[in-house]
Amino acid sequence: MCNDRLKGLSYSICFPAVWILLISSLLPADHAYISPAHPHIRYTGRFDRRNANAPRFDWPGVQIRARFEGTSCAARFAGHGLRLGAYIDDSLVAVLALDSSRSAYPVCEGLRDTVHSLLIVNRFEAYGMPAVFHGLILDSARGMRALPPRPPYRIEFAGGSLLTGFGVHSTSITCPSIRDSSNAYLGFGPVAARELNAEYSIVAVSGKGLVREWEYPFLSTPKPFGRYYNQVLCSRRLPRRHAGMWDPHVVVLCVGLNDFSSTPQAPGKLFRARYRALIHKAREGDSRRHVVCVTGEKEPLRTHVEAVVAREREDGNKFVHFLCYGRIPDNERGCNWHPNAAGHRRIAAPLVTLIGPLLGTAE
Repeated sequence: MCNDRLKGLSYSICFPAVWILLISSLLPADHAYISPAHPHIRYTGRFDRRNANAPRFDWPGVQIRARFEGTSCAARFAGHGLRLGAYIDDSLVAVLALDSSRSAYPVCEGLRDTVHSLLIVNRFEAYGMPAVFHGLILDSARGMRALPPRPPYRIEFAGGSLLTGFGVHSTSITCPSIRDSSNAYLGFGPVAARELNAEYSIVAVSGKGLVREWEYPFLSTPKPFGRYYNQVLCSRRLPRRHAGMWDPHVVVLCVGLNDFSSTPQAPGKLFRARYRALIHKAREGDSRRHVVCVTGEKEPLRTHVEAVVAREREDGNKFVHFLCYGRIPDNERGCNWHPNAAGHRRIAAPLVTLIGPLLGTAE
């Protein structure tokens, strides 16, 4: 049975068929409903799709893609707090601010009556309950078109707030709303992936480290980043990710800043052990999967990460690589000293140079 506290989501989770009929019956005659289970809707990143008519999501950067006919499009969601970027024909047309009091969100209208591409991206973290996608609303008698083939390669980005696009829109180290200033789509991971013509997935939690959390008063936290890595939903322990769900050719790790940014700092030996464990977890199921360990110049993090990679190499693991990006100028920093859009492009450039040849050898 559904929990009464989740009454707003009860139809989507427990009674998908009734929910679809209800939506269809409430639509004006000049509109058509498209189910989330439609074969021409593409999901990229970690979605809980056990209920095909109500896929849930909360990781930053997850994407919903489609091609549709007609002059307008709206999307239906259940959830609260998330900011979703909506792109039509590769141009940002709306930022959908999910609110529990709403279910339908206009994306665009007044388009030319032809075929258009749609991309919806989760811009930041969920902070609680996952959101649920309930489908699209199109012009009446208009339909969906098949998407082009998926890009040939897949890259997963895992770590902390640098990968969530934290404060990327800010030009100051202070910003009134972190949620509205953040956008994973402009983070260095997605920027690099688009340059490499690769699909991407982001598994990142702001404030988390491998041993500690940001400003945590003790040497270790009971919920370090490694606890979340294999979860399909950040906010739920189940379901768990499994081989074949969305297997990357390359995993980029950018984690550890929170372990050493405040005192007491993480014990170096424990940090290195957990970093190596994360590398091995990232390569489970594919002995040829590359792992790129990314860090800035901040010490002692840089030394620890470089030492971990060196040890892996000494042990014969030639698929692990080290990348230290250069100093980010102050004018390329946003909220709480995180890189802004220019700073993320600066980090992405050497990453593209490193990963390009790796993808060329991926099978």
